[in-house]
Parts: sequence; C-alpha cells; structure tokens
Amino acid sequence: MAINLGGLERRAKSAINDVTNATTTLIDNTVQDVDFILRRVGDCARAVDSIRVRVANRAIQYQTTAMRILIQNQVLPVETIDQVFRRIARQIQRDPNPRVFHYRNPEAAIWLRTQRPDVVQINPNTHNFPANRWPYIFIHGAGRGGTAEEARFFYEDFEINARMFNPVFANSPNYRANADIYLVAYDAQIEGEDELIIRRALATVLGQAITGSSPDLFLAVMWKEFERRAIVTADRALLPMFNRMAGQTFRNAGLITHSLGCLVGAQAAERFIRAQPNANVLTFWYCMAAALPSDAFTTTGAFNNAPRIAGVADGIRQGTSVWFSYLDAVLLFAYTLANKHLALGVTGALESKNPLTDFNVTDIVGPVHDLNIADPSRGYFNLLASEIQRALFTGSIRSAAGVGRIVAKRPSKRIAAKRPVKRSKAPKGIATRKTVIKRGKKHSAIWSPQEE
Repeated sequence: MAINLGGLERRAKSAINDVTNATTTLIDNTVQDVDFILRRVGDCARAVDSIRVRVANRAIQYQTTAMRILIQNQVLPVETIDQVFRRIARQIQRDPNPRVFHYRNPEAAIWLRTQRPDVVQINPNTHNFPANRWPYIFIHGAGRGGTAEEARFFYEDFEINARMFNPVFANSPNYRANADIYLVAYDAQIEGEDELIIRRALATVLGQAITGSSPDLFLAVMWKEFERRAIVTADRALLPMFNRMAGQTFRNAGLITHSLGCLVGAQAAERFIRAQPNANVLTFWYCMAAALPSDAFTTTGAFNNAPRIAGVADGIRQGTSVWFSYLDAVLLFAYTLANKHLALGVTGALESKNPLTDFNVTDIVGPVHDLNIADPSRGYFNLLASEIQRALFTGSIRSAAGVGRIVAKRPSKRIAAKRPVKRSKAPKGIATRKTVIKRGKKHSAIWSPQEE
C-alpha cells in the first residue's frame, strides 16, 4: 500500500499544532487568572506584564520538552528525514553562488517609479564602504534563488513596510541622502530535479511507493543542504564585507536577516568577532525568524560571540535583536524535523553570553514566517510594519506592542497585545510577497508606549 506524503505531513503538523496550541492556552489562561487576582487586590497592570513574560518563558520550556518527547517517540518523522538526507546529500549539493548587489535607486524605483531598479553587482572583497554613508545589508532566507531579482524582491518587501525612503514621520533620519542598500543573494531554492531525487529516496527509505506531494517535507530534507550553502555564503560574501567595513565608524549601519539568512549573519559575525574581538561594524542587527539553534547565542552556543557585531544592545533600535514567534509554522515544522530541536526564531534567546534584545512578536505575526502570496497584507514584514517603522524612526504609527523608549533600569517587559494595526500599502505595481539579555541571564526592559 502506498504512503501519501500529504497525509504524513498533516499528521506531523497536527502533533506540532497540539503542542503550540497547548503552549498558547497555558500562557493565556495563566495570565488571565493572575490578572484577575491582582486586579481584585488593586495591583497595577505592570505586574501582569512582568508575570506574562515569566509565564511565556516557562511555556517555551514546556514547548521544548513536549517537542522532544514527540521526536523521541517517533511521532515526528525526523529519522526518516535524516535517512533521506544522508542518502542524497551529495546529489543535491550545489554551489550557492553567493553574490552581493548594491541597490542604487530604491526611492526612484520603488516609491517615485520614475526609474527602473538600478541593481549592480559589487565585489565584497574590494568594495569601499564610505564612512560618511549608512550601509544596510539585507539577507534573505530559504526558498529564494541566487539572482539579483530574488534579492531585490526580498528587500522591496521590507522597504514598502519599513518606508526608509518614503517616511511617514517628518523628522525621520535622512535615509534618502545617506543610506546605501546592499543585497546578499545565494541559491537556496528547491529545483524540480531536487524533488524527484527526494521522492525516490523517500520511497526507498519508507520501503513503499509514495503518492501525493509535500513541499514542507521536501524543505525539511533540503534544510541541511541549505544550511551548508548559508555558511558558504557567509564566508564568501558577508565576512569580506565586514572586513572591509572594519576600522570605520558609521553613524548608522544595519544588518537585516530573515530565517536562513540569520545563519549567514551569525556565521560571518562569529568569525569576524573571533578575529577582531574589540571591533563591531554595525549599529543594529535584526535577527528575524531566525533559523538558528535555540541555544545559538548561549555561552556554549555555536555563535555565542555573534551578537557583539552590533555593539551594545538598547532595544530593537540598537544592538542585536532576536524577533521570534513560538507559533512560527515553517520553523516549527521544517527546521525542527531537520535539526531535531527548536529554532531561535521560535524560542527567542532564553539566555545569551553577550547583550542582545529578545522581541516576542508572537501576538503580531502568529504562524506567519514569510510572504503571503495569496494575501500580501498578511506577509511577515507587513504584519511587523509598525514595529519596523518605529525602530527606524520612519513612522509615527503606534506600535501594536506598545514599543517606545527602553527604560533598562526597571526589569519588566510588554508582550505585543492583540489589537488592529495600521499596515503599510505597497505602491502600485510593486509585488508584496522585548527583554534585554545581559551576560549569562535575561533582564527585561520596559517598553513605554507613552513616550515617542
């Protein structure tokens, strides 16, 4: 009897959803009970916020343990995924062909629409980064090819929501005059030939004929290969950029990485800081929906020095920030099946060797990981538009999470509340596809929504 891949995927996702739903219920019910008790005795709402953070952290521990039990009891097909990958690893191995592009006219191409996009390839080993300019580097995740068009598409999806070159806020930093946009592209796409190879290997490992299709199972099989390509990209593209930027003091310099792109960022940052321990080249690093191990930044983690690439953490506006959702559907399924543990983009950095900021966006993005082609208004960057705009000082839209100035002296933290958020709309013709962690432990910070 044949095995239906769609059914195999649905059973695995159902088990994962049961765990995540239980996690969400645990947080909501506990916070509601505590809120009821405190309000009856006249305590303030800030105490509820602090308790909510502690409950969320405990719930993530529960989620981690529950997922481990599912893996150990073979409810999730992790061993099947592992056997298939080891059987075909060499067949699906390709050079990611990493390249770096300079997007020279984002305002004219995206917002004014008076010019075609001017995207030119640069050599990361020889390019000069002027100290009087503001370099911003964007790195996409899995599911995209290594072309200039794919990299540009990823950046434009961010820009139409961040509005760096078309700010709402009148006193926004002058990105138009000062910012240089750099795009790192690499091949992290499943080709038709890859799918055929995976299907044949699945049939062999399972010992039965297979029917149906499962893009997410295919992604889980490919994930380790994509991680290898991300590391190659870091070594050949991003690390040389950091080396060229070293020794200069930029007023603003940012790294925006998403999903597997965070592995590119972490690998390059770790190697750079190990070679130059006292240097940092960025003012901020947005590590968004990170496809990294949940312990990546801990003392024993593989990338424990990486957060130092962006200097001292001060909320999401400065230093390294980890944007995570414990409902992230792609990381919970494909990443977990490939690596047998939860991702940083699901758990957040529960502790860190070096200062960084955890930013829980679960209540804002939920399970959304990337672009929503069917409904662009529900894409990852679109859902986070208000948060990104306020972090970059490009908009005065009130944040769904009540983001404001961080007051580090008083340990507490707000988690995003569920309420409608004004979203950015793409210009016509453009496709739209918190807690400060100190050394060794977590310290929460207050986000003050009253302070602009």
